[in-house]
Amino acid sequence: MDALHRIVDEEVAHVQKGDFWFRYACDQNGIDPNCYFEIIEIYYPSTFKKPRNINVKGRQASGFTCKELQQIAHKPVCDS
Repeated sequence: MDALHRIVDEEVAHVQKGDFWFRYACDQNGIDPNCYFEIIEIYYPSTFKKPRNINVKGRQASGFTCKELQQIAHKPVCDS
């Protein structure tokens, strides 16, 4: 179990960094960060169409907003 917790912690940190740089690049180019969902819809059209269970706490710790989490989960998962 310790190894699994370590992997989760490392993944949260990894996603935090990616999220930071994605938002930075969007800001520098005058692009809405929500374009992420538009891009996914173009290349992987059914990705966020079905409800799914996600690690809400881990994703929130990584910097995801409630709105983003609800788009990913395709169901209510947190308070807006």
